[in-house]
Amino acid sequence: AGPGDYALAGAAAFFAASAKAPATSVLLLLEMTHDSRILPPLLAATAGSVWASHRLSRFSIYTLKLHRRGVIPPGQEEPESASGLDR
Repeated sequence: AGPGDYALAGAAAFFAASAKAPATSVLLLLEMTHDSRILPPLLAATAGSVWASHRLSRFSIYTLKLHRRGVIPPGQEEPESASGLDR
């Protein structure tokens, strides 16, 4: 894999972290390049960037705007009490 392939892997990792969509990012890059030699560095970069992204923020670029408007995105609700006594 050449330097351009690693630049594409970095761009895919950036997209995976910001959109919180690692599988989409990996599949898009593999479809664009048709080069399986880039898969190991791509997976490593994507895993690292998504891990860091989850540590920094629980929102993606798509749900952050909703959160700022006060809309609760699906799957982001606060967990209910296990005992049910808080009602």
